[in-house]
Amino acid sequence: MMLARLIVGFSGFLVLFWSVALLVNFPIYQETTIQGTLIHPIVDGILFFAIIVVLIAFVAYVLKTPKLKNFSMAVLGAISIIFIFVFYTIGG
Repeated sequence: MMLARLIVGFSGFLVLFWSVALLVNFPIYQETTIQGTLIHPIVDGILFFAIIVVLIAFVAYVLKTPKLKNFSMAVLGAISIIFIFVFYTIGG
């Protein structure tokens, strides 16, 4: 249980540092076209990472069996790769 809390706490720090990195590199994102984003490139990046952390926390706390956790993470990874490919081809 302590390890799960540590992982979720660490994930929160990752979201915070990811957000700071996005803000520090703001000039780069200002030059990005808005066509491939939902709201704004920075906001989309923060929301995307927050969704990932919520999904990981869901898998860590709600799903009980290791088999189900592994299967869920594999499915989420495959879906993420498909989304990345789709958005990359749309943006390119």
